Amino acid sequence: MEEISNRPAGLRPPYPRVGVVIVTWNRRSYVLRLLDTLRANPYPNWSVLVVDNASTDGSADAIRSAHPWVRCIANPVNAGGSGGFNTGLNHFLNEGGYDYLWLLDNDVEIEPGALEVLVEALESHRDAAVAGSHMIQLDYKNVTNEIGGDCRLDKGRLDLRWHASFPWMHRNEVYEVDYVAACSMLVRFDMMKRIGCMDDFFIHFDDVDWCLRFREAGYKTIACAASRIKHLSGRSKRVTWILYYDVRNMLFLQLRHGDLGRWYFVKAFLKAAARSFRDELSGKRYYVQLCELGWRDFLCRKMGRRADLPSLKSTPVAAVLDRILREKNRRVFTMEPLCRPFITEDNLAAARSNGNDLVAICHEAGIGARQLPDGVRLILLPSGRARRAWALLKMAVAGPRPDYLVLDIDRLCGFLGLLSSRIILLVDDGCIELPGGWMRLFHASVRIWRWVAMVPHLLLFVLSGRGKKNADPTGTCSRT
Repeated sequence: MEEISNRPAGLRPPYPRVGVVIVTWNRRSYVLRLLDTLRANPYPNWSVLVVDNASTDGSADAIRSAHPWVRCIANPVNAGGSGGFNTGLNHFLNEGGYDYLWLLDNDVEIEPGALEVLVEALESHRDAAVAGSHMIQLDYKNVTNEIGGDCRLDKGRLDLRWHASFPWMHRNEVYEVDYVAACSMLVRFDMMKRIGCMDDFFIHFDDVDWCLRFREAGYKTIACAASRIKHLSGRSKRVTWILYYDVRNMLFLQLRHGDLGRWYFVKAFLKAAARSFRDELSGKRYYVQLCELGWRDFLCRKMGRRADLPSLKSTPVAAVLDRILREKNRRVFTMEPLCRPFITEDNLAAARSNGNDLVAICHEAGIGARQLPDGVRLILLPSGRARRAWALLKMAVAGPRPDYLVLDIDRLCGFLGLLSSRIILLVDDGCIELPGGWMRLFHASVRIWRWVAMVPHLLLFVLSGRGKKNADPTGTCSRT
């Protein structure tokens, strides 16, 4: 969308009253650092409230001891982002007398004046209900992560505005956007009373849903380039159990706010089943399970927290690689090895002394092959899906069969899993060892039947008209 203003109006006394809601869970050092920053840069008329989501690291006691000027509410259970924010929002709603509510994540770094810019923007744009900050990547401080974003519900994704641009490019611009992130979001109090609190998404996309509800009620959402915060980029956060909420909650967003029609979800279901077959061939059963559960709970209209998500148990990478490379005459293939380097000089020495062959498989447009250590043979895959598939097929027919395929869990390998006797999946600080070869095809075939078992739920979803725009996915209104 187009820029709608170039500079917000200045603030003058009496200053609008702001309630600040910070949600934290087991991040004591982060939230204490954030509160230190807020105390060093106070707003003239605010009340700060921290909602602790049943942390086990002593966060609540540390906050009360180090920052007695801050009110702290301890939830009895981990209610997630939406539940934690709703606890704080309801507290301020019952108290009354506020003009704005500022929502903050516990792990953000706030630049001076960030709140004042948001207040000024909403004071000067009376048709807007929500204002968000310019988010800069904390781990890459010269890179903008987003200044708000747009929803591509037909594609099932969010487009970050000004993503990967330089922060110095943006000064005092104010943009109208589809959503802003709740890591720094200012909401007009009286409009929030009309719309209600967040719905129980637990985490992820609850802020997007909220902004879209404001828009459908006739209120704008704006993003302010001059209000700056720093937040960890997505590259620093590995995808684990959160994938379940990403899959399920995006489907709920599409159902509520996208004019897609019920047959859209049938096609999306078939694509998800096909991807699960592909990922099972790669050994990524954990991802497949999370995606499958997300779809199942969406079709059954289950929101909120799911307590029985599968866990990912891994073993140390060094111990597994040391065992593999000390075997005799083995071929070890690695996929895009520099995405997470693990081959050390000790590994190479062990491989050479035992007659092992280390092979790196890289995409033509991917990493720089020159960075590979000496002694690692390179197979370069061409760009383009068809050419890449043909190269892998020739490798399967004519090439040497690998004994081990070492693969990052975030990378795709297609049917390379069928070529290898064993698959080593790198995940977080450990790895998982799985059978390869035709066992992968067997597991993938079994997995498809779990998707087939969901077809009756899909048919009920279609026949009940649940694919219509703005249908309530829970069957009950969870808004307060």
